Amino acid sequence: MSDSEYTDADDLQEAPLLAGQHNNNNDRDDCVMTKKENGDYGASESVWLHGIALALSYSATYFWRFPIFVLPIDTLEQTVFTIGGQDIDLQTSYSLALTIGFGLAKMSAVSIMSSPFFFRHRTLFLACTLWVSFFLMALGTFAFYSEHVLYLQVICLFCSFYFSSWIYGGMLSFIEGRLGTEALLATMNFSYIYAGNASRGTGQLMLDGGVSGRAMPAVVGMIFCPLSTLLLLYASKIPPPSARDIQSRAKRVAMSSDERKSFLRRNAMGLICMLLPYALLSGIRSFRDFFSQQVFSATVGKDEVPSYMFFTVDIPGALIACVIQYAFHKVHKNSVAYVVMLGCMIASIVVMLLCTIIFDATGRNNAMGFTWQVFVGIGIYVAYSLLGTAAYDRLFGLLKQEGTCTFMIFLGDGLGYVGTTSLLLYRTFSSSDSDDDYGDDSADNEEYLNLFISLVYVGSVAIISCLSFAIYYFVNKSNTFDEVKHMLKYFNGKL
Repeated sequence: MSDSEYTDADDLQEAPLLAGQHNNNNDRDDCVMTKKENGDYGASESVWLHGIALALSYSATYFWRFPIFVLPIDTLEQTVFTIGGQDIDLQTSYSLALTIGFGLAKMSAVSIMSSPFFFRHRTLFLACTLWVSFFLMALGTFAFYSEHVLYLQVICLFCSFYFSSWIYGGMLSFIEGRLGTEALLATMNFSYIYAGNASRGTGQLMLDGGVSGRAMPAVVGMIFCPLSTLLLLYASKIPPPSARDIQSRAKRVAMSSDERKSFLRRNAMGLICMLLPYALLSGIRSFRDFFSQQVFSATVGKDEVPSYMFFTVDIPGALIACVIQYAFHKVHKNSVAYVVMLGCMIASIVVMLLCTIIFDATGRNNAMGFTWQVFVGIGIYVAYSLLGTAAYDRLFGLLKQEGTCTFMIFLGDGLGYVGTTSLLLYRTFSSSDSDDDYGDDSADNEEYLNLFISLVYVGSVAIISCLSFAIYYFVNKSNTFDEVKHMLKYFNGKL
């Protein structure tokens, strides 16, 4: 199958009835599909194998992106730039290069990754992007390791991150628009959520094994980039969406610039209320990731964060997020799935907000700091995983919109990185002491914690408000109030 054969619409004339149409009197009323109705929950064994390969292919990209953040501390504290009397060290430069590179790339990705050209050459395009991203990273970290040329290293990494930003949305185009999309996404999300810690751990293992800081990122990347490419080549052979998939989720094809603009204009109010929460969640998550050493240190009241905390604090969030997302592939009606998805997001944010209020109100008791961070992780990852591809995939099905939802993912990510970059710049230039060392000054750690808690408070209220309006807007626009009411009645009866 070539990449241009995105869907097999020829079978539509012989398409079977949608799950549950044969039994309209059933009390379930199509809300939830059984395994028999959905044919192994909408994903054949072949689709599953290719989907897992795709998840592993994307997760492998983390292994040439994130090991740089565990380089020796004396390397990370080297000054790269001085702006307005403020020294910008290598760690901060890496963070800014990542967020700005990823953010700027989303704008071009909106056009490129939803274009007919991309869909005609999808596999080759993504494979080339993998290698360009890896080569630029390896070139920067190995060739420009000396202190006087660190600015060239940062430029190379910025370009590497720019191209890396296209990969996730491009890969998602293989699995969108299917009855089993949520199940495949759950696999992909769990894989990359844990890949961040695994990639850092691999980098540290290489350093402990005697590999130099200069060579380590390139060595790790040289192992995982070929692996990522091979997995991508296998995943690209995934069968196209079936006729039943197309009937349920709408046909997925390339979209022209005019088609994308028309979709945005018609649904502007509702989409803003989905994009803004995603941007806020991205900012909260990224701040916690980039400054985990400082935030976690102040949370547990220790100068050195216990190593187990980095490896375990987000496992519950990753597992719960993936289980919830996986469950949605059994929900047939797009209106029901969309409302329940956003409802789960709101509930997860409420949990995060309430736990933060309790932690703050009890004097930020260090004994409960780890537990608080676990619930913060649950709130972030449940909402974050659903508000990306899963929600937009269902939204396209709900509105019966032909096209690809990948451009919406890039728009959301772009706004998220704008927020993250703003936070990084604020934290960098608001510091009164440019000589502070990461994780060594308890007062500085408390400042990071104060800012993080403020972000949770403000962000949570805004996210809950926006998502609540988005539910009303799109249910009203799609005229599916009756379906949602019946769903509520069904679940109320079960309770």
